[in-house]
Amino acid sequence: MPRIARQALEGNYHHVIIQGIAREKIFDTPLLKSTYLKILSTFKQEYDVAVITFCIMDNHAHLLLFSPDSKELSDFMHRVNTRYAGTYNSLKDRVGYVFRNRFLSQAVSDEAYVMNCMVYIHNNPVKAGIVQNAADYTYSGLRCYLEG
Repeated sequence: MPRIARQALEGNYHHVIIQGIAREKIFDTPLLKSTYLKILSTFKQEYDVAVITFCIMDNHAHLLLFSPDSKELSDFMHRVNTRYAGTYNSLKDRVGYVFRNRFLSQAVSDEAYVMNCMVYIHNNPVKAGIVQNAADYTYSGLRCYLEG
């Protein structure tokens, strides 16, 4: 049965969440986290998408993306996740699905919501008990903002 078409998203900012299938730890090493970030960087050059911030955890990732075109955003995420899945399967010598589903996305409608979303994303490792201070987590966009 074919997938149901994704609804067009309202707004330009999008909180995107990707998760490992069966809660598998798909980003459980520094190499895998760095690989996903490199792939994001590679494809943002080809699409009208800006990565505002991110947090890559062991079994999921949060992204705050800006794109004026929801189709462009969807195409971008498809390319990023397809490339990562191929790389992950090759590195782990496995086959099959890597992600739980395509990706979850929620439109972020106003400036206050953008700021709240950024705080939520940056505090994910604190909430998970990995670090006490969000600035101490290596694979978060907060470090990019602090190190400027």
